[in-house]
Amino acid sequence: MVKAGCSRERRSGNAIGYATLFFVCEGIMVVTCGLILRGRALFNDIDLGLRGVMGSGALAFTSYAIALWASTKLPIAAVATLRESSVLFAAGLAVLMLGERLYPARVLGTVLVFGGLAIAKSG
Repeated sequence: MVKAGCSRERRSGNAIGYATLFFVCEGIMVVTCGLILRGRALFNDIDLGLRGVMGSGALAFTSYAIALWASTKLPIAAVATLRESSVLFAAGLAVLMLGERLYPARVLGTVLVFGGLAIAKSG
């Protein structure tokens, strides 16, 4: 079976290293753009809730690194399907833990995502 996509991390042979380099470069670009657009005022605008920011950044990095690693081991379609199903977990957690309401549009979106997953799974 030919595994298509994700060629850069496949060629690098190190998905974690690739993800780390990607996040470091992205961080440098974001800070540089912020400094260009806001100047030193950028640092005045930064919220001091660094623990939450660092936690969410660590979770985002971990999620991305795991997806890249999985794409080196499995067909990319299977990895993409599983990764996109994360919105279902996020919606469920928002309702259960954050008390968000289920509006008809959200229910329809959930049904559509489930339908897409079923189609992808079937072939």
